[in-house]
Amino acid sequence: MDKRSASRTTSSTQEPTHLDLAEYQAEWARIHENTIRQLEQLEQLKGVLDSLVEPFFSIHAF
Repeated sequence: MDKRSASRTTSSTQEPTHLDLAEYQAEWARIHENTIRQLEQLEQLKGVLDSLVEPFFSIHAF
């Protein structure tokens, strides 16, 4: 267990601090940025795949 997890579970009655909130917000900002980056990468891959698949279907059209 990392330090952050351990510190969060030390006391269920302990009030969250501003630092805890800042860490929480920073973590969600990282998650958001990573999600946006991954979606952009998927969109690029889709474009590459479409450009590879399209000639195959146009040649083998029914």
